[in-house]
Amino acid sequence: MRELEKESLEAHVDMCSERYNGLYRELKNLGNRMDKFEKMLMEMRDMIIKQKTERNQQLINWGIGVISALVASCGALLFMVLNN
Repeated sequence: MRELEKESLEAHVDMCSERYNGLYRELKNLGNRMDKFEKMLMEMRDMIIKQKTERNQQLINWGIGVISALVASCGALLFMVLNN
C-alpha cells in the first residue's frame, strides 16, 4: 500500500483522507465518551454534596437534642434544689 502511495499522488490523497476520517471518527467517539463521563462525575458530585448536607443537618439536630436534654436536666435539678 505504501509503494502505491509513493507512486501515485491521488492514491496518497485518498489514503490520507481515509486516515483523517478514521481519526475524526475516533476523536468524535472519544469526545462523546468524555461528555458521558463528565455527566456521571457531576451526578456523583451532586450526590456527595447532598449526602454531606443531609449528614450535617442530622448532626445539628442531634446536637440540639442533646443540648435540650441537658438544659431540661439542669432546670429539673435547679427546681429540685430550690424546693428543698
